[in-house]
Amino acid sequence: MLWYGMVNHISELDFLGVTGERAPAPAAVAGLAAALDAAALALDAIRHTAR
Repeated sequence: MLWYGMVNHISELDFLGVTGERAPAPAAVAGLAAALDAAALALDAIRHTAR
């Protein structure tokens, strides 16, 4: 469903910013990716120490 929106240029469903109308800022995308990566690593460390 998400690909349908992107391919048909529906800006509300365009999660990759292909249409250019509502493309997210690259710094925001990089910051979110870094935050999610840090959260995943922290969760892995917590699970590893709980064993």
